[in-house]
Amino acid sequence: MYESLIYRFKTRLRMSQDSQNDEFNSEIEDLIASALKDLEKAGIKKLDPNDPLIRQAVATYVKANFGQPDNYAELKAAYDEQKGSLQTYSEYKEPTDG
Repeated sequence: MYESLIYRFKTRLRMSQDSQNDEFNSEIEDLIASALKDLEKAGIKKLDPNDPLIRQAVATYVKANFGQPDNYAELKAAYDEQKGSLQTYSEYKEPTDG
């Protein structure tokens, strides 16, 4: 479902694209889905993975939660900041009646 993102994120995780690393595809795909769900729960309605801001937030989430990164706290803080920024942009929120 997220093949192009998996390819991109494996590169960001400094993983080779050979078949030896295919075993991680389902874990990365689950993290992508979790990130998108987290953004949705935060009120972000524009969840197009091709949007560069959404893609960057999802990539940061994946990096923070894949394996056990030494810099988890920094990555988590960066993701939370990106999510907070997205929450402030009207184009990423559902229009309100008003």
